Amino acid sequence: MIAALYLRVSTDEQATTGLSLAVQEERCRARAVEDGCAEVTVFRDEGFSGKSLRRPALEALLAKLSEYEAVYVWRLDRLSRKLLDQITLATDFVGQGIRLVSVTEDIDYSTPEGRLHLHLLGSIAEYEVEQLRVRVDAAHRHRLEQGGFLGKPPFGYTFCRDEDGEISPGADIVIVPKEAEVIRELFRRYSRGASLTELAQDLQAREVLGRNGGLSWTSSRLGLLLRSPVYIGRLPYRGDVYEGRHEAVVGPQLWERVQARLEERARIHPRSRQGSLSPLLRCGVCGGHIRRNPGAHSTYLCGTRRNLPPEDRHPPIHCSVAAVHAAIWAWTERLVTGGVLQEAAEEAAERRRALEQSGEHQAVRDELAECEGSIERNLDAYQAGAIDLRLLTSRNTSLLRAREEIRTRLREIAPPELPAHIRRWAVRQTATSLSRLRQGPLGEQREWLARIYTQVELQGRAIVLHHRLPGIPPKRVRLPRYYSPKRGLTDIPLD
Repeated sequence: MIAALYLRVSTDEQATTGLSLAVQEERCRARAVEDGCAEVTVFRDEGFSGKSLRRPALEALLAKLSEYEAVYVWRLDRLSRKLLDQITLATDFVGQGIRLVSVTEDIDYSTPEGRLHLHLLGSIAEYEVEQLRVRVDAAHRHRLEQGGFLGKPPFGYTFCRDEDGEISPGADIVIVPKEAEVIRELFRRYSRGASLTELAQDLQAREVLGRNGGLSWTSSRLGLLLRSPVYIGRLPYRGDVYEGRHEAVVGPQLWERVQARLEERARIHPRSRQGSLSPLLRCGVCGGHIRRNPGAHSTYLCGTRRNLPPEDRHPPIHCSVAAVHAAIWAWTERLVTGGVLQEAAEEAAERRRALEQSGEHQAVRDELAECEGSIERNLDAYQAGAIDLRLLTSRNTSLLRAREEIRTRLREIAPPELPAHIRRWAVRQTATSLSRLRQGPLGEQREWLARIYTQVELQGRAIVLHHRLPGIPPKRVRLPRYYSPKRGLTDIPLD
Protein backbone atom coordinates (compact mmCIF):
# COMPACT_ATOMS: atom_id res chain seq x y z
CA MET A 1 0.00 0.00 0.00
CA ILE A 2 1.27 3.48 -0.93
CA ALA A 3 0.53 6.18 1.67
CA ALA A 4 1.03 9.92 2.15
CA LEU A 5 1.81 11.64 5.44
CA TYR A 6 0.53 15.19 5.82
CA LEU A 7 2.28 17.22 8.55
CA ARG A 8 1.48 20.80 9.58
CA VAL A 9 2.47 23.07 12.44
CA SER A 10 2.03 26.79 12.93
CA THR A 11 4.82 28.85 14.48
CA ASP A 12 2.80 29.56 17.63
CA GLU A 13 1.93 25.90 18.19
CA GLN A 14 5.52 24.79 17.88
CA ALA A 15 6.64 27.46 20.33
CA THR A 16 3.96 26.78 22.97
CA THR A 17 3.29 23.02 22.70
CA GLY A 18 6.47 21.61 21.19
CA LEU A 19 4.39 19.91 18.48
CA SER A 20 7.18 19.70 15.91
CA LEU A 21 7.02 18.21 12.43
CA ALA A 22 9.56 15.58 13.48
CA VAL A 23 7.26 14.28 16.22
CA GLN A 24 4.31 14.14 13.83
CA GLU A 25 6.32 12.34 11.14
CA GLU A 26 7.65 9.73 13.57
CA ARG A 27 4.17 8.77 14.85
CA CYS A 28 2.47 8.87 11.43
CA ARG A 29 5.22 6.85 9.77
CA ALA A 30 5.09 4.20 12.52
CA ARG A 31 1.31 3.85 12.11
CA ALA A 32 1.61 3.58 8.31
CA VAL A 33 4.24 0.85 8.59
CA GLU A 34 2.06 -0.95 11.15
CA ASP A 35 -0.83 -0.90 8.63
CA GLY A 36 1.41 -2.49 5.99
CA CYS A 37 2.35 0.54 3.87
CA ALA A 38 5.34 -0.30 1.67
CA GLU A 39 6.01 3.25 0.43
CA VAL A 40 5.46 6.56 2.24
CA THR A 41 5.62 10.15 0.87
CA VAL A 42 5.79 13.07 3.31
CA PHE A 43 4.15 16.47 2.74
CA ARG A 44 5.17 19.23 5.21
CA ASP A 45 3.63 22.66 5.86
CA GLU A 46 5.70 24.47 8.49
CA GLY A 47 4.51 27.80 9.88
CA PHE A 48 1.09 27.75 8.20
CA SER A 49 -2.25 28.37 9.94
CA GLY A 50 -5.01 25.79 9.73
CA LYS A 51 -7.66 28.44 9.02
CA SER A 52 -6.91 28.44 5.28
CA LEU A 53 -6.46 25.64 2.74
CA ARG A 54 -3.99 27.69 0.71
CA ARG A 55 -0.84 25.83 1.84
CA PRO A 56 1.91 24.63 -0.53
CA ALA A 57 2.24 21.07 0.76
CA LEU A 58 -1.52 20.52 1.10
CA GLU A 59 -2.10 21.78 -2.44
CA ALA A 60 0.64 19.44 -3.71
CA LEU A 61 -0.95 16.49 -1.86
CA LEU A 62 -4.41 17.21 -3.29
CA ALA A 63 -2.93 17.47 -6.79
CA LYS A 64 -1.40 13.95 -6.47
CA LEU A 65 -4.13 12.41 -4.31
CA SER A 66 -5.04 9.71 -6.84
CA GLU A 67 -1.52 8.22 -6.50
CA TYR A 68 -2.07 7.18 -2.88
CA GLU A 69 -4.24 4.62 -1.11
CA ALA A 70 -4.15 6.20 2.35
CA VAL A 71 -3.40 9.56 4.00
CA TYR A 72 -2.14 9.76 7.60
CA VAL A 73 -2.35 12.86 9.79
CA TRP A 74 -1.36 13.54 13.42
CA ARG A 75 -4.84 14.92 14.17
CA LEU A 76 -7.71 15.96 12.01
CA ASP A 77 -7.11 19.67 12.74
CA ARG A 78 -3.74 19.31 10.89
CA LEU A 79 -5.79 19.35 7.70
CA SER A 80 -7.97 22.30 8.75
CA ARG A 81 -9.40 24.01 11.79
CA LYS A 82 -12.66 24.72 10.02
CA LEU A 83 -15.40 22.09 10.22
CA LEU A 84 -16.64 22.68 6.68
CA ASP A 85 -13.13 22.26 5.23
CA GLN A 86 -12.55 19.10 7.29
CA ILE A 87 -15.77 17.52 6.04
CA THR A 88 -15.02 18.54 2.45
CA LEU A 89 -11.52 17.06 2.48
CA ALA A 90 -12.56 13.87 4.26
CA THR A 91 -15.49 13.36 1.88
CA ASP A 92 -13.17 13.91 -1.09
CA PHE A 93 -10.68 11.32 0.22
CA VAL A 94 -13.35 8.70 0.96
CA GLY A 95 -15.10 9.37 -2.34
CA GLN A 96 -11.89 8.46 -4.18
CA GLY A 97 -11.46 5.30 -2.12
CA ILE A 98 -8.60 6.71 -0.03
CA ARG A 99 -8.32 5.98 3.69
CA LEU A 100 -7.94 9.00 5.96
CA VAL A 101 -6.38 8.01 9.30
CA SER A 102 -5.90 10.25 12.36
CA VAL A 103 -3.03 8.70 14.34
CA THR A 104 -3.46 10.24 17.82
CA GLU A 105 -7.26 10.08 17.66
CA ASP A 106 -7.08 6.46 16.39
CA ILE A 107 -9.88 7.02 13.89
CA ASP A 108 -10.26 5.73 10.34
CA TYR A 109 -12.51 8.23 8.60
CA SER A 110 -13.38 5.83 5.81
CA THR A 111 -15.76 4.04 8.24
CA PRO A 112 -19.21 5.26 9.42
CA GLU A 113 -17.91 5.58 12.99
CA GLY A 114 -14.99 7.66 11.71
CA ARG A 115 -17.30 10.04 9.85
CA LEU A 116 -19.33 10.54 13.05
CA HIS A 117 -16.15 11.42 14.92
CA LEU A 118 -15.24 13.74 12.08
CA HIS A 119 -18.27 15.90 12.73
CA LEU A 120 -17.80 15.90 16.50
CA LEU A 121 -14.07 16.65 16.52
CA GLY A 122 -14.40 19.18 13.73
CA SER A 123 -17.04 21.09 15.68
CA ILE A 124 -14.76 21.20 18.72
CA ALA A 125 -11.79 22.42 16.67
CA GLU A 126 -13.83 25.21 15.07
CA TYR A 127 -15.25 26.18 18.47
CA GLU A 128 -11.72 26.50 19.86
CA VAL A 129 -10.71 28.79 17.00
CA GLU A 130 -13.76 31.00 17.51
CA GLN A 131 -13.14 31.18 21.26
CA LEU A 132 -9.51 32.13 20.66
CA ARG A 133 -10.61 34.86 18.25
CA VAL A 134 -13.03 36.25 20.85
CA ARG A 135 -10.38 36.24 23.58
CA VAL A 136 -7.79 37.92 21.35
CA ASP A 137 -10.29 40.55 20.24
CA ALA A 138 -11.25 41.29 23.85
CA ALA A 139 -7.58 41.61 24.84
CA HIS A 140 -6.91 43.95 21.93
CA ARG A 141 -9.87 46.17 22.75
CA HIS A 142 -8.88 46.31 26.42
CA ARG A 143 -5.43 47.57 25.46
CA LEU A 144 -6.91 50.10 23.03
CA GLU A 145 -9.30 51.40 25.69
CA GLN A 146 -6.21 52.10 27.82
CA GLY A 147 -4.71 54.05 24.91
CA GLY A 148 -2.10 51.42 24.04
CA PHE A 149 -0.95 50.85 20.45
CA LEU A 150 -1.32 47.51 18.61
CA GLY A 151 0.89 46.18 15.87
CA LYS A 152 3.88 47.71 14.13
CA PRO A 153 4.47 51.47 14.56
CA PRO A 154 3.69 53.46 11.39
CA PHE A 155 6.15 55.80 9.70
CA GLY A 156 6.81 58.69 12.09
CA TYR A 157 6.71 56.57 15.27
CA THR A 158 8.77 53.92 17.04
CA PHE A 159 8.41 51.91 20.24
CA CYS A 160 9.62 53.50 23.45
CA ARG A 161 12.78 51.82 24.78
CA ASP A 162 14.05 51.40 28.33
CA GLU A 163 17.44 52.45 29.70
CA ASP A 164 19.08 49.37 28.17
CA GLY A 165 17.66 50.15 24.74
CA GLU A 166 15.22 47.25 24.90
CA ILE A 167 11.52 47.33 23.98
CA SER A 168 9.47 46.15 26.94
CA PRO A 169 6.17 44.26 26.43
CA GLY A 170 3.25 46.66 25.96
CA ALA A 171 5.56 49.62 25.23
CA ASP A 172 3.94 52.82 23.92
CA ILE A 173 4.95 54.49 20.68
CA VAL A 174 6.86 57.77 20.53
CA ILE A 175 7.53 60.26 17.73
CA VAL A 176 10.61 59.97 15.52
CA PRO A 177 11.37 63.71 14.98
CA LYS A 178 12.93 63.42 11.51
CA GLU A 179 10.11 61.23 10.19
CA ALA A 180 7.46 63.37 11.89
CA GLU A 181 8.69 66.40 9.94
CA VAL A 182 8.14 64.47 6.71
CA ILE A 183 4.61 63.58 7.84
CA ARG A 184 3.78 67.21 8.65
CA GLU A 185 5.15 68.33 5.29
CA LEU A 186 3.02 65.76 3.44
CA PHE A 187 -0.14 66.84 5.27
CA ARG A 188 0.53 70.56 4.67
CA ARG A 189 1.41 70.18 0.99
CA TYR A 190 -1.52 67.89 0.24
CA SER A 191 -3.97 70.24 1.97
CA ARG A 192 -2.62 73.06 -0.23
CA GLY A 193 -3.20 71.23 -3.51
CA ALA A 194 -0.28 68.89 -4.17
CA SER A 195 -1.28 65.52 -5.64
CA LEU A 196 -0.35 62.14 -4.16
CA THR A 197 1.68 61.31 -7.25
CA GLU A 198 3.58 64.58 -7.02
CA LEU A 199 4.37 63.99 -3.33
CA ALA A 200 5.49 60.39 -3.96
CA GLN A 201 7.78 61.44 -6.80
CA ASP A 202 9.27 64.19 -4.65
CA LEU A 203 10.04 61.77 -1.80
CA GLN A 204 11.64 59.38 -4.28
CA ALA A 205 13.74 62.19 -5.80
CA ARG A 206 14.90 63.38 -2.38
CA GLU A 207 15.65 59.75 -1.39
CA VAL A 208 13.60 59.98 1.78
CA LEU A 209 13.83 56.57 3.40
CA GLY A 210 10.67 54.84 4.57
CA ARG A 211 10.11 52.79 7.72
CA ASN A 212 12.04 49.78 6.37
CA GLY A 213 14.84 51.87 4.89
CA GLY A 214 13.48 51.63 1.35
CA LEU A 215 12.26 54.13 -1.24
CA SER A 216 8.93 52.45 -2.04
CA TRP A 217 6.90 55.68 -1.98
CA THR A 218 3.74 55.37 -4.10
CA SER A 219 0.55 57.39 -4.38
CA SER A 220 -1.51 54.52 -2.92
CA ARG A 221 0.83 54.22 0.06
CA LEU A 222 0.68 57.96 0.70
CA GLY A 223 -3.12 57.81 0.50
CA LEU A 224 -3.20 55.23 3.30
CA LEU A 225 -0.69 57.28 5.32
CA LEU A 226 -2.72 60.48 5.06
CA ARG A 227 -5.93 58.65 6.05
CA SER A 228 -4.43 57.17 9.22
CA PRO A 229 -5.95 58.66 12.41
CA VAL A 230 -2.83 57.57 14.32
CA TYR A 231 -1.26 60.90 13.35
CA ILE A 232 -3.86 62.85 15.37
CA GLY A 233 -3.52 60.60 18.42
CA ARG A 234 -6.27 58.09 17.65
CA LEU A 235 -6.20 54.31 17.21
CA PRO A 236 -8.43 52.58 14.62
CA TYR A 237 -9.52 48.97 15.15
CA ARG A 238 -12.16 47.06 13.17
CA GLY A 239 -14.35 50.07 12.45
CA ASP A 240 -13.94 51.68 15.89
CA VAL A 241 -11.58 54.49 16.92
CA TYR A 242 -9.96 54.83 20.35
CA GLU A 243 -8.05 57.69 21.96
CA GLY A 244 -4.35 56.83 22.16
CA ARG A 245 -1.75 57.75 24.75
CA HIS A 246 0.79 58.70 22.09
CA GLU A 247 1.54 62.25 20.94
CA ALA A 248 -0.13 63.51 17.76
CA VAL A 249 2.00 64.56 14.78
CA VAL A 250 -0.54 66.92 13.15
CA GLY A 251 -3.43 68.99 14.44
CA PRO A 252 -7.09 67.95 14.02
CA GLN A 253 -7.96 70.87 11.72
CA LEU A 254 -5.18 70.05 9.23
CA TRP A 255 -6.12 66.37 9.37
CA GLU A 256 -9.79 67.16 8.68
CA ARG A 257 -8.86 69.35 5.68
CA VAL A 258 -6.79 66.50 4.26
CA GLN A 259 -9.62 63.98 4.80
CA ALA A 260 -12.10 66.30 3.05
CA ARG A 261 -9.81 66.61 0.03
CA LEU A 262 -9.14 62.87 -0.08
CA GLU A 263 -12.89 62.19 0.01
CA GLU A 264 -13.55 64.76 -2.69
CA ARG A 265 -10.90 63.28 -4.98
CA ALA A 266 -12.21 59.75 -4.37
CA ARG A 267 -15.50 60.78 -6.01
CA ILE A 268 -13.71 61.89 -9.19
CA HIS A 269 -13.37 59.34 -11.97
CA PRO A 270 -9.68 58.39 -12.47
CA ARG A 271 -9.74 59.60 -16.10
CA SER A 272 -10.92 63.03 -14.96
CA ARG A 273 -8.31 63.53 -12.24
CA GLN A 274 -5.57 64.56 -14.66
CA GLY A 275 -7.33 64.93 -18.00
CA SER A 276 -10.31 67.23 -17.50
CA LEU A 277 -11.84 70.15 -15.64
CA SER A 278 -15.24 68.41 -15.76
CA PRO A 279 -15.46 67.66 -11.98
CA LEU A 280 -15.49 71.44 -11.40
CA LEU A 281 -18.14 72.07 -14.07
CA ARG A 282 -21.94 71.85 -13.90
CA CYS A 283 -24.74 72.21 -16.42
CA GLY A 284 -26.24 75.68 -16.15
CA VAL A 285 -29.71 74.37 -17.12
CA CYS A 286 -30.28 71.22 -15.04
CA GLY A 287 -27.30 71.33 -12.68
CA GLY A 288 -26.11 67.92 -13.89
CA HIS A 289 -22.51 66.80 -14.24
CA ILE A 290 -20.45 67.66 -17.30
CA ARG A 291 -18.53 65.17 -19.43
CA ARG A 292 -15.83 65.80 -21.99
CA ASN A 293 -16.44 64.61 -25.54
CA PRO A 294 -13.06 63.76 -27.11
CA GLY A 295 -12.26 64.36 -30.74
CA ALA A 296 -10.70 66.83 -33.12
CA HIS A 297 -13.05 69.56 -31.79
CA SER A 298 -13.32 68.56 -28.14
CA THR A 299 -16.42 69.84 -26.34
CA TYR A 300 -18.03 69.77 -22.90
CA LEU A 301 -21.52 68.24 -22.79
CA CYS A 302 -24.20 67.80 -20.13
CA GLY A 303 -23.81 64.22 -18.94
CA THR A 304 -27.22 64.13 -17.20
CA ARG A 305 -29.41 65.24 -20.12
CA ARG A 306 -29.31 61.92 -21.98
CA ASN A 307 -30.46 60.05 -18.84
CA LEU A 308 -33.65 62.13 -18.53
CA PRO A 309 -37.01 61.15 -20.11
CA PRO A 310 -37.36 62.63 -23.63
CA GLU A 311 -40.04 65.10 -22.49
CA ASP A 312 -37.77 66.47 -19.72
CA ARG A 313 -34.62 66.92 -21.78
CA HIS A 314 -33.37 70.46 -22.21
CA PRO A 315 -31.66 71.65 -25.41
CA PRO A 316 -28.15 70.19 -25.72
CA ILE A 317 -25.18 72.19 -24.44
CA HIS A 318 -22.00 72.11 -26.54
CA CYS A 319 -19.13 74.26 -25.29
CA SER A 320 -15.68 74.24 -26.82
CA VAL A 321 -13.18 72.88 -24.29
CA ALA A 322 -10.53 75.39 -25.36
CA ALA A 323 -12.96 78.31 -25.09
CA VAL A 324 -14.21 77.24 -21.65
CA HIS A 325 -10.65 76.90 -20.32
CA ALA A 326 -9.66 80.28 -21.77
CA ALA A 327 -12.71 82.01 -20.26
CA ILE A 328 -12.05 80.54 -16.82
CA TRP A 329 -8.42 81.59 -16.82
CA ALA A 330 -9.11 85.03 -18.28
CA TRP A 331 -11.41 85.90 -15.37
CA THR A 332 -9.15 84.14 -12.84
CA GLU A 333 -6.20 86.29 -13.89
CA ARG A 334 -8.33 89.44 -13.50
CA LEU A 335 -9.68 88.18 -10.18
CA VAL A 336 -6.33 87.36 -8.58
CA THR A 337 -3.79 89.76 -10.09
CA GLY A 338 -6.23 92.61 -10.56
CA GLY A 339 -6.91 92.86 -6.83
CA VAL A 340 -10.59 91.87 -7.06
CA LEU A 341 -10.14 88.96 -4.65
CA GLN A 342 -8.24 90.99 -2.07
CA GLU A 343 -10.74 93.85 -2.18
CA ALA A 344 -13.67 91.45 -1.73
CA ALA A 345 -11.93 89.80 1.23
CA GLU A 346 -11.36 93.18 2.90
CA GLU A 347 -14.99 94.21 2.28
CA ALA A 348 -16.27 90.91 3.73
CA ALA A 349 -14.13 91.35 6.85
CA GLU A 350 -15.31 94.96 7.27
CA ARG A 351 -18.91 93.85 6.89
CA ARG A 352 -18.54 91.25 9.62
CA ARG A 353 -16.95 93.79 11.97
CA ALA A 354 -19.79 96.23 11.33
CA LEU A 355 -22.40 93.56 11.99
CA GLU A 356 -20.75 92.58 15.25
CA GLN A 357 -20.62 96.20 16.39
CA SER A 358 -24.25 96.86 15.47
CA GLY A 359 -25.48 93.89 17.46
CA GLU A 360 -27.59 92.52 14.60
CA HIS A 361 -25.48 89.41 14.31
CA GLN A 362 -25.66 88.68 18.05
CA ALA A 363 -29.42 89.28 18.13
CA VAL A 364 -30.00 86.61 15.49
CA ARG A 365 -27.67 84.22 17.32
CA ASP A 366 -29.61 84.78 20.55
CA GLU A 367 -32.85 84.08 18.69
CA LEU A 368 -31.36 80.83 17.36
CA ALA A 369 -30.21 79.80 20.85
CA GLU A 370 -33.69 80.44 22.29
CA CYS A 371 -35.32 78.34 19.54
CA GLU A 372 -32.89 75.46 20.07
CA GLY A 373 -33.51 75.68 23.83
CA SER A 374 -37.25 75.28 23.30
CA ILE A 375 -36.65 72.19 21.15
CA GLU A 376 -34.43 70.67 23.86
CA ARG A 377 -36.99 71.39 26.60
CA ASN A 378 -39.73 69.64 24.62
CA LEU A 379 -37.47 66.60 24.15
CA ASP A 380 -36.69 66.55 27.89
CA ALA A 381 -40.41 66.68 28.67
CA TYR A 382 -41.09 63.75 26.31
CA GLN A 383 -38.30 61.66 27.85
CA ALA A 384 -39.67 62.42 31.34
CA GLY A 385 -43.15 61.25 30.26
CA ALA A 386 -44.75 64.70 30.68
CA ILE A 387 -45.96 64.80 27.03
CA ASP A 388 -46.67 62.10 24.48
CA LEU A 389 -45.11 61.64 21.04
CA ARG A 390 -47.99 63.34 19.21
CA LEU A 391 -47.72 66.49 21.31
CA LEU A 392 -43.92 66.49 20.95
CA THR A 393 -44.24 66.31 17.17
CA SER A 394 -46.82 69.10 17.13
CA ARG A 395 -44.67 71.42 19.22
CA ASN A 396 -41.33 70.76 17.56
CA THR A 397 -42.47 70.80 13.91
CA SER A 398 -42.91 74.57 13.88
CA LEU A 399 -39.80 75.09 16.01
CA LEU A 400 -37.63 73.04 13.63
CA ARG A 401 -38.95 75.05 10.69
CA ALA A 402 -38.24 78.29 12.53
CA ARG A 403 -34.70 77.11 13.37
CA GLU A 404 -33.89 76.55 9.70
CA GLU A 405 -35.22 80.00 8.80
CA ILE A 406 -33.07 81.62 11.50
CA ARG A 407 -30.00 79.73 10.33
CA THR A 408 -30.64 80.94 6.78
CA ARG A 409 -30.86 84.55 8.00
CA LEU A 410 -27.65 84.09 9.96
CA ARG A 411 -25.81 82.87 6.87
CA GLU A 412 -27.15 85.80 4.84
CA ILE A 413 -26.10 88.55 7.23
CA ALA A 414 -22.78 86.93 8.23
CA PRO A 415 -21.58 84.54 5.51
CA PRO A 416 -18.50 82.45 6.30
CA GLU A 417 -15.17 83.93 5.27
CA LEU A 418 -12.67 82.31 2.96
CA PRO A 419 -9.87 81.01 5.23
CA ALA A 420 -7.05 83.51 5.65
CA HIS A 421 -4.37 81.11 4.36
CA ILE A 422 -6.33 80.70 1.10
CA ARG A 423 -6.58 84.48 0.67
CA ARG A 424 -2.87 84.95 1.32
CA TRP A 425 -2.06 82.14 -1.09
CA ALA A 426 -4.18 83.70 -3.86
CA VAL A 427 -2.62 87.14 -3.38
CA ARG A 428 0.88 85.71 -3.83
CA GLN A 429 0.03 84.48 -7.33
CA THR A 430 1.39 86.46 -10.28
CA ALA A 431 0.52 86.60 -13.96
CA THR A 432 3.67 84.56 -14.68
CA SER A 433 2.81 81.81 -12.20
CA LEU A 434 -0.78 81.68 -13.48
CA SER A 435 0.42 81.36 -17.07
CA ARG A 436 2.77 78.53 -16.07
CA LEU A 437 -0.04 76.76 -14.21
CA ARG A 438 -2.39 77.20 -17.18
CA GLN A 439 0.07 75.26 -19.35
CA GLY A 440 0.34 72.40 -16.82
CA PRO A 441 -1.72 69.22 -16.33
CA LEU A 442 -5.49 69.72 -16.22
CA GLY A 443 -5.74 67.86 -12.93
CA GLU A 444 -3.45 70.40 -11.23
CA GLN A 445 -5.38 73.26 -12.86
CA ARG A 446 -8.69 71.91 -11.58
CA GLU A 447 -7.46 71.53 -7.99
CA TRP A 448 -6.00 75.04 -8.03
CA LEU A 449 -9.22 76.53 -9.42
CA ALA A 450 -11.32 74.61 -6.87
CA ARG A 451 -9.76 76.77 -4.15
CA ILE A 452 -11.36 79.85 -5.70
CA TYR A 453 -14.58 78.55 -7.28
CA THR A 454 -17.26 76.28 -5.87
CA GLN A 455 -18.36 75.42 -9.42
CA VAL A 456 -18.51 76.74 -12.97
CA GLU A 457 -21.83 76.56 -14.82
CA LEU A 458 -21.96 76.05 -18.59
CA GLN A 459 -24.81 77.90 -20.33
CA GLY A 460 -24.11 77.22 -23.97
CA ARG A 461 -22.67 80.56 -25.11
CA ALA A 462 -21.41 81.61 -21.67
CA ILE A 463 -20.08 80.34 -18.38
CA VAL A 464 -20.94 81.47 -14.83
CA LEU A 465 -18.22 81.24 -12.18
CA HIS A 466 -19.35 80.90 -8.55
CA HIS A 467 -16.71 82.16 -6.11
CA ARG A 468 -15.85 80.67 -2.74
CA LEU A 469 -15.20 84.07 -1.19
CA PRO A 470 -18.42 85.66 0.13
CA GLY A 471 -19.03 89.10 -1.25
CA ILE A 472 -18.08 88.35 -4.85
CA PRO A 473 -21.20 87.74 -6.96
CA PRO A 474 -21.18 85.06 -9.66
CA LYS A 475 -19.33 86.21 -12.78
CA ARG A 476 -20.81 85.58 -16.23
CA VAL A 477 -18.28 85.38 -19.07
CA ARG A 478 -19.36 85.12 -22.71
CA LEU A 479 -17.65 82.51 -24.86
CA PRO A 480 -16.41 83.59 -28.30
CA ARG A 481 -18.16 81.94 -31.24
CA TYR A 482 -14.85 80.84 -32.71
CA TYR A 483 -11.81 80.45 -30.52
CA SER A 484 -8.27 79.25 -31.16
CA PRO A 485 -5.76 78.66 -28.33
CA LYS A 486 -3.18 80.55 -30.39
CA ARG A 487 -5.04 83.77 -29.61
CA GLY A 488 -4.42 83.43 -25.87
CA LEU A 489 -6.83 85.13 -23.47
CA THR A 490 -7.19 88.45 -25.30
CA ASP A 491 -10.30 87.35 -27.25
CA ILE A 492 -12.30 86.62 -24.07
CA PRO A 493 -14.72 89.48 -23.24
CA LEU A 494 -14.84 90.10 -19.49
CA ASP A 495 -17.07 93.19 -19.31
